[in-house]
Amino acid sequence: LYAVFRYWLPERSPRFQDDRYADQFQAWADAGYLTLTKGSHVHHPTIRNDVLGMIRGHNVAGFAFDQHQADYLMGEVEAEGYTAYIVPKVARHITYATDDIMTRHAEPSRFQHDGNPISSWMAGNVVGHRDANDNVLPKKEQRGSKQSIDGMDALISADAARLQADAGNIAAG
Repeated sequence: LYAVFRYWLPERSPRFQDDRYADQFQAWADAGYLTLTKGSHVHHPTIRNDVLGMIRGHNVAGFAFDQHQADYLMGEVEAEGYTAYIVPKVARHITYATDDIMTRHAEPSRFQHDGNPISSWMAGNVVGHRDANDNVLPKKEQRGSKQSIDGMDALISADAARLQADAGNIAAG
């Protein structure tokens, strides 16, 4: 597997005001690892255009989405002819994918990535909580923490959709 990470943040996001990570977010934006969008809210058309532009010429099996704010982007990628999958954020749906990523990470030939420093920061913020059935749900160490894990959450969702599609156990959402 090879993971490519892209991140977007509104230019007037609260992350740039009175946030202990504000300077780091600005440094990532200045270095080109974080794309700033106009305004104070997520600008989905910018994200859509960037993602569709990035994947042109590649064999993309589908897109994995969680259920939170997915409708617009799901509709857009489906309109372009791609398959969209909803991956529920519950432990029983993502345990196998989480374990797969962790195993692959231990063997660099099985998992490579683009080296985005935001992803490295997010990976360091993830704590895997195992339940009584040994399911795992990646979370932040403390609820309400300003430490983000969204990139790792997206990676796990993409791997969950890949694994389920490979097994023939998932239908397009």
